[in-house]
Amino acid sequence: MLKIGRLVDIKLLENLRGKPCIICRTPGVAHHIKSVGARGDDALYNLMLLCNRHHVQVHTKGLTYMVVKYPVVNAWLKENNWQYDSFMEKWIHLGPEGLEDENPSDDT
Repeated sequence: MLKIGRLVDIKLLENLRGKPCIICRTPGVAHHIKSVGARGDDALYNLMLLCNRHHVQVHTKGLTYMVVKYPVVNAWLKENNWQYDSFMEKWIHLGPEGLEDENPSDDT
């Protein structure tokens, strides 16, 4: 059986590595808001820069926790057209026209 892999934007990911964490300004890595497993893109709107400590924290505590604890995370999500859908209990990305993207984030 042939497994089709995702397209990885290696150049973009390498360019982001070491850029400052949006929370503490320590060199960071890219965190996918919509996970790779959920077919999340390697696109700037989907890549939040976090240091290793905050990257672990978002994976253990969740994105909603990070929004409450760090106002800058909430501001970044708004700037990049993400909003929380309380009915579906998921973060969704709104396209340029304010329409929901096809696949919401699985990170609660």
